[in-house]
Amino acid sequence: MINKILFFSLLLLIGRLFAEDIDGFFFLKQPIQQAQGVSFDFALEPDLLQRAYTSILRHKTALGIETEADLVWRKITTDRFKNQHIHFGLVYQGLEIENMQIIVHFKKSQARSLSGFQKPLSVAFKNKIDMALNDGKTHLNATEVLDFITQDLSDFKLIENKPIIIQKAPYVVWRIYLVVDGIGNIWTLSDSNPPQILSKKLDIKH
Repeated sequence: MINKILFFSLLLLIGRLFAEDIDGFFFLKQPIQQAQGVSFDFALEPDLLQRAYTSILRHKTALGIETEADLVWRKITTDRFKNQHIHFGLVYQGLEIENMQIIVHFKKSQARSLSGFQKPLSVAFKNKIDMALNDGKTHLNATEVLDFITQDLSDFKLIENKPIIIQKAPYVVWRIYLVVDGIGNIWTLSDSNPPQILSKKLDIKH
């Protein structure tokens, strides 16, 4: 009986510690919960991603998110100890928000901690994003953006082409990753018709 009281007291304490809103870099330690009947072989765990979502939503108030729809899965990485880490981006109106991420860290099939960078969106900032969009959608589509960028290019490889939200005006832009003549390039275009090139720089990763 005493052990149960201590256990629930610990959960209440953890809840109080995580009750404050997160604004910036964060690290949250997860309470250890052994899942019954769960294999420790990651290859046999189709629900690993869902358990990552559950771990995040356990702290949704502090993280400033509401549902799974506020998250987008990016990738799964494995460290040298064979522990897996599931990376998520944050989205608003279906668009990924630049630089924001949440990583769920697993150890032996248990979500042990969360880390990342998160700044909950203010009502004022959301209004600015809404005004930058066209009834909740971008003004351009991916084909229009790519055609504009590549109109004078003969040799290129598309890596990624997507609209994102940034923290300053114009708030919604297109980010395009291209390999041109063997050299990686990152283009940033305005979501306007006609589009404007806001920046272009080399991408050392590609």
